[in-house]
Amino acid sequence: TSVLVSVLGLLQYYYPHNIDIQNFIRQAVKPASTFGNKNMAIHFIVMTLPLMLVFLLRAQKLSKIIFFTIATVIASWFLIHSSTRAGWLSIAVEMMFLTLFLIYDYLKNKKNPFLLKTETNHSAIVFIVLALGIIFSSLMANYQSGNIQTLFIIITFVLILFAVLITLKKTTDKTIKFHKIMIMFVGFILWVGAINYTTQGFVSNSNYIGQRLAEMKPENAKKAGNERVAAWVNTLEMIKDNPIIGVGVGQWPTIYPLYYDKKVKDRIFNEKVRLRHLHNEHLELLANFGIIGFSFLLWLAFLVGQASYKILSNIKSENRYLVLGMVLALTGFAVTSIFTFPIKVYSPMLYALVFMALIANIFFRSQGDGKGAKNIDKQQKFNHVRGDSVAYFILDKPITKGLLIFALGLTTLAGWTAYNWTMGEHYFHNNQAVKQAINGISKHKLKLIQINKSLEHNPFRAKTLLLAGSAYLNNGQTDKGIELFNESLEVSPYQTTPLLALSQAYRAKGDNVNQLKTLETFIEIDPKSVRANARAAILYAQKRDQKNANIAYHKMKKNFQYFLGRASFGPYFNEVGKTAKALGDYQFAKYVFSQGIKHQPKKASHYKNLGLLYYTHSKNATEKNKGVLALKYALKLNSRVKQHKVIRNIIKQHNKPKVIKKPMAKKSIIKTLKIKPKTVKKKVIKTNKK
Repeated sequence: TSVLVSVLGLLQYYYPHNIDIQNFIRQAVKPASTFGNKNMAIHFIVMTLPLMLVFLLRAQKLSKIIFFTIATVIASWFLIHSSTRAGWLSIAVEMMFLTLFLIYDYLKNKKNPFLLKTETNHSAIVFIVLALGIIFSSLMANYQSGNIQTLFIIITFVLILFAVLITLKKTTDKTIKFHKIMIMFVGFILWVGAINYTTQGFVSNSNYIGQRLAEMKPENAKKAGNERVAAWVNTLEMIKDNPIIGVGVGQWPTIYPLYYDKKVKDRIFNEKVRLRHLHNEHLELLANFGIIGFSFLLWLAFLVGQASYKILSNIKSENRYLVLGMVLALTGFAVTSIFTFPIKVYSPMLYALVFMALIANIFFRSQGDGKGAKNIDKQQKFNHVRGDSVAYFILDKPITKGLLIFALGLTTLAGWTAYNWTMGEHYFHNNQAVKQAINGISKHKLKLIQINKSLEHNPFRAKTLLLAGSAYLNNGQTDKGIELFNESLEVSPYQTTPLLALSQAYRAKGDNVNQLKTLETFIEIDPKSVRANARAAILYAQKRDQKNANIAYHKMKKNFQYFLGRASFGPYFNEVGKTAKALGDYQFAKYVFSQGIKHQPKKASHYKNLGLLYYTHSKNATEKNKGVLALKYALKLNSRVKQHKVIRNIIKQHNKPKVIKKPMAKKSIIKTLKIKPKTVKKKVIKTNKK
């Protein structure tokens, strides 16, 4: 299965423009293989690659060695080109743990070490070549100097040669020696090919790998977009406030909006991007369960570790190889849980539970030496039976039948629940996959059909109810949408997304009273919300409640500045600018739309809004010209931008040539202004006649 997953992922990597390959499985981040997201695919590889390595160590037949060598290389190949830092780190820790165990075992059992248990073991050299290949690639990638790279190449070949001499020393058969040498070169060639074969063909890929490894360093975390540390620090504040019993199972995403800037500004979290996972399962579980619940998980980890150690330290155990592989897989699971969420991907968690159960089973089987049966009476209700080093209990028939019936009923119920849950998820994702109308059926109707099928199978999932409400709202059925939004809030009362959607539904219905009540509830949960305060300010102004309108408006302005500049900025420039414009604060509206252009320079609506604001609310001719220029650029970016007809009329009127009239004659000017001319009296000059 791991090989098939890796092959599909590699095809997606090497053929990014092939629609059939890319759309074979719905993906969020490629190459995701069958998991929808490449990080989730790497969870699976991290859990299975150690088992392939261990089976390679165990194999003695040449055919098995070749098969497991190729399988290991293919899975490693996919791991490299998926460029997932958490996967690289997990595998590195697994390899380190495996190397330390092999050194410990070699020092403890020099005559018959784990790695070189038999003369015919060809696989040791292949494993060493692969392990050194990983180490060599990682080290060389971190140093771009040619001299240092050459030094690493020399050191690697010296180590490989040393490994060859160790393994060949215990081998007397010349044929076996030849096989080992050939396998070494096959493994090394495959590894070099995996590293250097990219989408551009065979190239030196060390720089590319080096960039990915460099992003793991704390000083480069921000540059790489890994700003999750803020969420971890803020979650510690959540844990401090709820240390004993936690906030409740699965409640972290609901409670986190109260803490997202408690200690450190979380530049990922905002009104547009709501974290559903902490990307650190250990902290999230501690926040959900508290110290009491988390202590049970620690106790389980301790028991599994104790049982694993006893099995691995027992050189007579035939299951050491299998247990070693499962321990490595669980180690990788624990490491990747620090950076991602493998528990919620389900398959890694299923493997983890199966591995723990197998380790416990092997441990109990190895303890069946008869000591536990000394003080047990055979006539007692629980009769102890021993055989082939297996210790177990057989119950009396009536109890056995009762437990069997109960187990069958529970299994049937669990199977039916799992089926409904799976089908609900299937139709939920089908709803999200609908992008356009098909066979004359509108996009909104197709979404409605898929989400209703999802609700038939799983009617109690808050997210499904929210999506169903949005589908009904988009389909014009406002009342049904409101009903489903309220049901979503009943399942999970402190979600802000359904509250905002509910307020939109009330606005579509024209119910301003309930819309304002919903927004007030939203603001109580998340007082930093920009959109909720913006909409509330408008509604308060319509009610002529000037006091609350001013309070909401000033909160909106303050929160807008607070979030400005964060990744995936969520306060919506258009909404804030239009609110400021509606309330007569034209200066702030101009500032908001200007910031929108600065952060999203290719979005036509920002230029349109700024242009209309300058043209319609400015008396200055220079500012009106600025407005017209902005409107022209909006049409250039999107000729069908909203209000494009109005914009064209404004530009047409503005560009209309001005008619220059000739100056009117004095009489006509006086006539036009209807001003009577003053009469001028002639002066009479009198003369004295003599």
